[in-house]
Amino acid sequence: MTAVAGDAPLAERHRLGADEAVGEFALNAFRLREPVPPERLTERTGLDPAHLRAPRERAETLGLLRPDTDDLVVTERGRAFLNDLIDLFLPGD
Repeated sequence: MTAVAGDAPLAERHRLGADEAVGEFALNAFRLREPVPPERLTERTGLDPAHLRAPRERAETLGLLRPDTDDLVVTERGRAFLNDLIDLFLPGD
């Protein structure tokens, strides 16, 4: 079925909350193969990098992110379990 002019909009605009923005940031950032500076969260979303602290600590404990660097660096284990890594940064239900 194709939408025609005058029908309901195909998409709605939705302003992301802080938790959603962090999740979207993780979705995009962790697919890259390069270190991601936490400050990039501020550049992209206007949010303080402190929003990354709790999920980052969980990811480091699970071996999904390297704990020995300021940048966010996905480990080989993190690459293998990328969806699980990203899920740590998505808002809970």
